[in-house]
Amino acid sequence: MPFFRESFRSFKGNRLSWFRLALAPAILLAIGFSIYLSIEIAHGLDERKLTFWTAVGNIIYMIFSFVGSGCLIINGYRYGILKEGGNKWWVLPLNKRLVRVILYILLIGLITVGFVLVGAGLVFAAHMMFENLFLNILLGTVVAIMAYYTKLRLTLTFPLIAIDKENPLRMSWQMLKGNVLRVFGLLFIITLKILGIMLLGGLILMLVGYLLYLILPVLVVIPLIVGGVFFAYMWLVSIAVSLKSVSLVYLYLTEKQA
Repeated sequence: MPFFRESFRSFKGNRLSWFRLALAPAILLAIGFSIYLSIEIAHGLDERKLTFWTAVGNIIYMIFSFVGSGCLIINGYRYGILKEGGNKWWVLPLNKRLVRVILYILLIGLITVGFVLVGAGLVFAAHMMFENLFLNILLGTVVAIMAYYTKLRLTLTFPLIAIDKENPLRMSWQMLKGNVLRVFGLLFIITLKILGIMLLGGLILMLVGYLLYLILPVLVVIPLIVGGVFFAYMWLVSIAVSLKSVSLVYLYLTEKQA
């Protein structure tokens, strides 16, 4: 599944479409974070109100995060698979698909918590019975690998929901049988490349900012602005390339099984 280059090539050729698709969800995420930050700043100095308002801020932020992330997932996969929505500036799918995405995010979260609890329980039981550090580490590692393997087998859950397929967990599990290592390699290389670009860009901006500061301290605002734009762009790249790569995996496996 040689989708690494194709994912980046697809983004480069459709930057504006991906920007349009991410615009509305990104605004929702920004609004949620702004409300949370405003509450923290407004009530952070009053310790008596801090706990209550922190809880309120967290709830508001979680709601906006779930809705914004869910819309981004739906927009990205429907465009990546069906080529839908890239010509609209405001794409906010507040419908049944969004509800399903949020419910499955929570479900997969519960599965993850279940693995953590089982792993912690096994490690604790082994420690009480054998008091062997190596065995504790081995058990923890095995459970972690099983949890990540399960997560990878469920990678196609959200693209399946986005295109209105039923039983997405079961379908994802079946479709990715025998392809887990390939999916892992694809996502790992994509993540590595994006992190490398961000690290290199950050180092260059820090160096430029330091040189400008030596010339005139006020000039340091220039790399700060450029850095904000750069990291926002890299966020879009990471979202678009990741969603497109998984979409290509789905299309490949669907064609293969046809």
